[in-house]
Amino acid sequence: ARQVRMAFHLASCVVLLRDDQGIERECAANRDINALQTSTKGIPLDTGAVCLGRLLLGLGADRPPLSDDELRLLKTFAVQAALAIEVTNLAVEARTAAVLREADKLKTALLRTISHDLRTPLATIKARTSSLLVGDVELDHAEWQDSMRAIDIEADRLSGLVQEILDMSRIEAGALQPRLELYAADDVVSATLPHLETAAHEHTLALDVPADLPPVPLDIALIGRVLSNLLENAFKYSPAGTVVTLSAESWEGGLLFEVRDEGAGIPAPLRERVFDAFYRVEGPLELRTFGAGLGLSICRGIVAAHNGWIRMVDAPRGGTIAQFWLPGEHAPAPQPQTDHAPAKSQTPALAESLR
Repeated sequence: ARQVRMAFHLASCVVLLRDDQGIERECAANRDINALQTSTKGIPLDTGAVCLGRLLLGLGADRPPLSDDELRLLKTFAVQAALAIEVTNLAVEARTAAVLREADKLKTALLRTISHDLRTPLATIKARTSSLLVGDVELDHAEWQDSMRAIDIEADRLSGLVQEILDMSRIEAGALQPRLELYAADDVVSATLPHLETAAHEHTLALDVPADLPPVPLDIALIGRVLSNLLENAFKYSPAGTVVTLSAESWEGGLLFEVRDEGAGIPAPLRERVFDAFYRVEGPLELRTFGAGLGLSICRGIVAAHNGWIRMVDAPRGGTIAQFWLPGEHAPAPQPQTDHAPAKSQTPALAESLR
């Protein structure tokens, strides 16, 4: 609009585009506030296949009527402008279609999760409770306890899956708002470890978390969930009897957590994909572990809400290394380097060990 007004010495140029109801609405305008407008001229924005609207030209008092040559040039310009607008509209439609396809893919994955991962614990609960209620088979105390324990475990799994789906919906909707307070790394670890004793019973958990690390603003409940998820993954996907190491250090003005295990590791091409919702690395361990593939995606959403980052990095001695970084009060968020981890001591002192 500005270029047309200036090139043809007009008092104004307004771009009118038709909406879904065919009503022309002003989408762009450029006016000379010092010029007195005496008349207007409309030039169609026509691609040859569809008319998108008009260029509405305002002529000033000191401007002679548009000549035939000027009108031909303006019509040529209008056709080019209409084509550019049409290309933009098609690009918007393509992006919308891509978003809808992604939403449909997530919906399909969610339905698959509901049909399989939710039905599995429900089937166990139903079978166990039915056998207890029928009463036609006498159960001794040990068998009764075994049934009740199975029901309790499957109910916890079911509750966890539902919570993950709800959390994912909050993250996707942008409704996750951390309640930030200053906490040190050992505060987070102390609040998280008591909930992991059952998950860690087949492993040794080694801690390298100095007590003098400076505090950073975080939501201790949400970051505790990130830490729990990474540790639970390390326990699930590494052989029994191996060591899982949790460490923390000050780095780039913030706090860096690292969880290292001695499992099979994650191939380099998949280290980013594991953060996609519903994605699980295929392999023998996938068949022996339970989950919907939402945990790491939720972790990324929580860490992003803290203006930090999370990543999987190369483990030269095997296994998997998961890191996440949280900024300090005045630290800018650096871009993570995915090809290597920040330098750490080669012989870290293990502060504690939890069997």
